[in-house]
Parts: sequence; C-alpha cells; structure tokens
Amino acid sequence: MLVSSAASSSLYSSLGTSSSQPSASLISSTDKAFQGLLSGSSESAEDTLAEITKNGMNGYMAWQVKQLQEKITGQVMSSMHLTPDKIAAMPAAQRVAVEQQIMQQVAQELKQQMAEQMKKKNPNALGLDMMDSSGSSMVTSGGVNILA
Repeated sequence: MLVSSAASSSLYSSLGTSSSQPSASLISSTDKAFQGLLSGSSESAEDTLAEITKNGMNGYMAWQVKQLQEKITGQVMSSMHLTPDKIAAMPAAQRVAVEQQIMQQVAQELKQQMAEQMKKKNPNALGLDMMDSSGSSMVTSGGVNILA
C-alpha cells in the first residue's frame, strides 16, 4: 500500500498549486506529530530496555509496534523519494500536506500488517485491539493508545 512515484508526483503537483495556507497551530501540531513518527530511532537502548522492563509484555508490545511503525515510515518516505531534510525544506503548506499523507499511509499500513499478524495468532494472547468500543479504528496495546 505504499505510494508509487507517479502518485507522489501527482501529490506534489497538487500541493504546489494550493493557495490556502494552513494555520500556525495546524503546522505546529502536524510537525510535532510527524517528528514523533520519526523519533522512534532516537530512543536509546537504555530507554527501550527501561520501558520494556517497567511495563512488561505491554512495554514489549509497544516497542514492537514502534519498530514496525519506524520500518513502515522509512518505506513510505522512500517510495515518495523523500527524506526528513527534504520535507523540512518544503513550504509550510506543502510540508503539512506531505506529512499528513505520510502519517495516513503509515497508519493504514501499520493497521494492515497488524491485522495480518492477528490472523496468524490469537489476538487475546497479544493483548492488542484494533477497534475501540465505539468502532473507531485505533491500535492499542494493553489499553494504551499507540496510534489513533
């Protein structure tokens, strides 16, 4: 479900013609969310071990989801021929649209891959839910919201 080069070119051309500027709060919140998506690799081994040790199986599952999310983010950005530096150099409106597109694709791919894993294993053994009680899509680990 990764974006092809043709689709990314189409995305860029449609973004470049947008005349509406996003609000400062939208820019800030999108940039912050996107940086959170990229920051998985910056966590030290000690922090990772502490999280897993403190939270047991739930910590381990959260770490597994972060690892998968990091891998998918790299794949999506690579398929779009983007790097964090290229994105940072974009005008705000284009950057926000690209970041949102990447985050949406990562979320979709993460859900798909986790659903495939759930088919292979007993979902109760993993402690993961794909929907909340209202039927909204989400991924949780032990009741902790990982990706909305």
